[in-house]
Amino acid sequence: MSEEVASGAPTKERWSTKLVKSIMPEHKEKERWNSRLGFILASMGAAIGFGNVWRFPQLAYQYGGG
Repeated sequence: MSEEVASGAPTKERWSTKLVKSIMPEHKEKERWNSRLGFILASMGAAIGFGNVWRFPQLAYQYGGG
């Protein structure tokens, strides 16, 4: 939606828009990965770590851990 009416007068700003603008800092450029390999390795590490966390309760139960 446009902020201006056909006459060119600005419309009243919503309270939610004012709140978001007061809380959020100015838009900055997003950070990016330096290389595709770095992204792939980080993704693999996260997946392996999550798999270990997911598997731990089963192993603890299997070996009588408490």
